[in-house]
Parts: sequence; C-alpha cells; structure tokens
Amino acid sequence: AALKEADPYSLVLLFKERIIAAYQHAHADKLFITGFGKAAAAMGRAAEDSVYDIITEGILITKYGHTNKSLPLRKLKVLEAGHPIPDEYGYAGTAEVVRLLQKADENTLVLCLISGGGSALLVSPCSGITLQEKQEVSELLLRAGADISELNTVRKHISAVKGGRLAELARPARLISLILSDVIGDRLDVIASGPTAPDKTTFSDTHRVLEKYKLLNRIPESVRRVIEDGIRGQIPETPKEGNPLFLGVENIIIGSNRIALGAAKKK
Repeated sequence: AALKEADPYSLVLLFKERIIAAYQHAHADKLFITGFGKAAAAMGRAAEDSVYDIITEGILITKYGHTNKSLPLRKLKVLEAGHPIPDEYGYAGTAEVVRLLQKADENTLVLCLISGGGSALLVSPCSGITLQEKQEVSELLLRAGADISELNTVRKHISAVKGGRLAELARPARLISLILSDVIGDRLDVIASGPTAPDKTTFSDTHRVLEKYKLLNRIPESVRRVIEDGIRGQIPETPKEGNPLFLGVENIIIGSNRIALGAAKKK
C-alpha cells in the first residue's frame, strides 16, 4: 500500500487536469517538459500518457539503468547520468535543459518533474567552477557525513541551476513542478536542491557547513573564492521568498515518505 501510494507514474497521472487547466489559463501554445531524478523516466511516461497532444518537447535526466528501454518515450528525450556523484553526462544533459528553457516565453508552460537524485543529475557549476571541482566538493561532503540538507546547501551556492535558479532561467514562462520528495520534512528548497523553489539558505550557511566538517582548506580554491565573494555580496544570492519570479511558479509535492507512511497506517 505504501509503495502504491508513492508510485511515480500513477501520481503524475493524477495531475492531468491540473496541467491542462494551467496550460489553458496561461494561454500557452507550447508545453516544455523537463525532469531530473531517479523517477524522471516514469514521471515522463505518465506525462506523455496524459497530455501527449499538447507537449512541444522535453528533456529528462535520470540515473543509469532507470530507463525502461523496452518502452521508449515518443516526444521526451531521456538521458542517463551519474548519481550520487555528478558526471559529464549529467553536465551535458543539464546544458540541454538550459537551452530548452531559454526558448520559453510568455506563451510557454514549463512542467518540471522532480524526484530523488535530482541534485546530482541536474548539474551546472556556476561560473569559475569546473565539473571536476564540483565532483570533488560533493565527494568530500559525502565522505564527511554531511546530511542531505547540508550537502544541498553547498550544492545550491556553487550551481547555476539549483536554489531557484532553474525557475529564473524559465522566465517569463509559467512553471509547475510536480515533486516526489525523498527528504524528511519535505522542504522544497532541499528536495533536489530546490531548483524551482525559493532558497532559505545563504552563502554564509554554506561557509558554516564546510567549516563544520573542516573542509574549508580541502575544497578547491575556486569554490572557496565563489563562497567568499558571495558572502561579500559580489555574487548574487540565490532567489529568496518574496522574489517576483516565483509569482508564476507552482511547486506541488505529489508523493513523500509521509504520504507513503499514511497509506501503510491506513492499510
């Protein structure tokens, strides 16, 4: 019962009418779909099976081995990449996602399908940081025992797409994110590093996490420089609550540990 309640395919199907209504409300003539996470392919299949006729194009990034090769998607392109350490395939896939969103205009609805693993699969280091350096930081934090919230606090502040920045890229399009939460407490800014949600953390929080695990002198110089520049205000903070860019963004948690437990309890 718990697993059924958290089935990615079934959960997205439930939102067919919501997606169509949002498309009509926005007077859209394009529907772009992007997704990242271990459930991206299953969620994308549900999107195709429910709103196929209005899909313009889309790109999904999932973990190696998480695509059903026997049932290929027809309109959505599925790419596989590395998790939990990001790799060059995730980097290349994210560049395709960015290019897609840059084509969005006021007549576009963007449907974002987010699930666990999204932080590693959607990877685009900010200016001045290489993919290899970002991989190094991720590995250091994982080995040090940082929890998901701490790990994603750092990830958001060395990324061009996390911490609300993906929503920023999609402007002026309307955006709906259907989210499968793998985080206890379901904090939108933590799940997959909150690419379409206001960020509650700061560069100073990032510094504190690295200080806590004694990593400030072990991370690459370029990463330390970005964080210090951010603290001094020389690099813009991630978008926060109240930023007008989120007026056209809707983040919906469609499945979570809490919901699955509720189903088990009821059964």
